Amino acid sequence: MDIILGIFTLLHGLLVFISAEKVSKIRTASQCFKSRGIPRVQFSCPQDTMIKIHRAFHGIAVKDRKDLESSGKCKSTQPGISTNCTFCEGDCIDDSMNMVYDWSNCMGNTTCNKIVMQSYMSKCDTRKFSDYMQVEYECVKKNKVIDVCGGMEQWAQTAYIKSPKYPSHYPINKDCLCRINTAYGNKIKIEFKELLLETKEGSCIADWLMFKERGKKERHCGAVLQGTKTILSNSNSISLHFHSDENENKTQKFQYFTRDLKGFWLQISGDKTNTLQIHCRTLQPNDIEVIEVEKEKKLELARVKKAKEEKERMEALERKKEAEKEKLDEENKENDVEKITGDDDEKLEDESSAATKFQLTISLVVLTTVLQWLT
Repeated sequence: MDIILGIFTLLHGLLVFISAEKVSKIRTASQCFKSRGIPRVQFSCPQDTMIKIHRAFHGIAVKDRKDLESSGKCKSTQPGISTNCTFCEGDCIDDSMNMVYDWSNCMGNTTCNKIVMQSYMSKCDTRKFSDYMQVEYECVKKNKVIDVCGGMEQWAQTAYIKSPKYPSHYPINKDCLCRINTAYGNKIKIEFKELLLETKEGSCIADWLMFKERGKKERHCGAVLQGTKTILSNSNSISLHFHSDENENKTQKFQYFTRDLKGFWLQISGDKTNTLQIHCRTLQPNDIEVIEVEKEKKLELARVKKAKEEKERMEALERKKEAEKEKLDEENKENDVEKITGDDDEKLEDESSAATKFQLTISLVVLTTVLQWLT
């Protein structure tokens, strides 16, 4: 198999060289923050393509751009837009994660329209607010994107795999498998363009994407946004298993945001210039992979149930301890009140006894004085 892949890699390389296959062009769109109206970045791709965001960044324009413009190193991204609103050599830019907006509403679609705001440029010497924001994107042909359940085989140097119906919500009760192979001695790189799959009880037991390699399994679910995760295989072969359960939840809250569960979009390539063989298909109920999933699901559900019961038990125990503590505090408080009351009563008794003694003493003195006077 490795020999066949090696031969095919050489043949494919020759074909690519002869045909001069066209590479997707990186496009740009920008928004100037000194213009009127609400600042927004807007761009679109042809209907037979999908938007893939490469990066987005804020920038502060260098003051003198005439030489850059004349040399062609500074060009406007859109007709009628000043070069002060687009990146040129010498600009101070910041593309750190806190500067990049959530582009999940644009990824995989044909249009993008997003309101953006100025950002304070702490990395720049001037330390002022950005002049513009720029987005670099690509229009990927839809026929170049493989459906994980599609039942097709493809040979390519770079490929894309997506969930069914992406960027719309994926169907329920699906189990699909993609096997990816390349020549011996090479590795496979998988870049997450986007992943939004339902989680349950904080675990990947509802919908998930699993990577399998040499007996090792790794599940992914929840929210993985563009540019935040890349996987590199340890060998020249890896499998992708997509699973969705019977629940048709189309949205879920992740941290502070409620997001559409769009599925996933991956970019697959080799760590070298080598050809990949990709074969995807829908699994059947009697396939060993599905049977294993059902077994693992039962074990995982049992584990989650046990963990939940243990958590509830610990919470109940904590509540009991808290109630006992409150009861003890209340009893101590009552005892303190009784002690204070008792002390006050004793004090009153002592004061009353002293007053009585004083009155008796006065009476005796008066009586003695009267008797002496009479005698």
